[in-house]
Amino acid sequence: MARRRGQAALEFLSTYGFAFLLILLMIAALSYFGVLNPKNFLPGRCLISGEFRCVDRTLDLDTVPAVDTLTARLVIVNQLGNAVQISAAEATSTISGAGAVAGAPDACVAGVPTGPAFGTQIANDGTASIDCPLTALAAGFPAEGQKAKVAIKITYREVGGTYDRVASAEIADTIV
Repeated sequence: MARRRGQAALEFLSTYGFAFLLILLMIAALSYFGVLNPKNFLPGRCLISGEFRCVDRTLDLDTVPAVDTLTARLVIVNQLGNAVQISAAEATSTISGAGAVAGAPDACVAGVPTGPAFGTQIANDGTASIDCPLTALAAGFPAEGQKAKVAIKITYREVGGTYDRVASAEIADTIV
């Protein structure tokens, strides 16, 4: 009698152990193929310090045979309460892995396609556009359709103010 109970317990454990192992293999396969990657399900976002509001953003990839350029475009609204003057902006890519970009931050350009150039005043509730072209090293950027993240540091000064201030922005979106 004791022998049959031992055999039943062993069959129970081996059956459920095999089912558990099968479930683990299925989860590993889904994870390997990227189905369980939460980054694929997150929408694009644009975060910026409270002085400004981000109204639009995009990450454009321009593939030229010699140099890949990823352009982070950001449209912001001044909500500081006073007019401001943006003096500079620089971007740093936080792309990791094969498309990693290293080195100093890349300088940004203002006024493309809309908005005032650096140095001109942006009224309260006024809009400014900032383009940040990032150039890749030999590894290149991820392909179109993949996610990327770019950090932008905007240097500005209130009109009539004495000191420069810095606003931080972050764009995380799908490359188009």
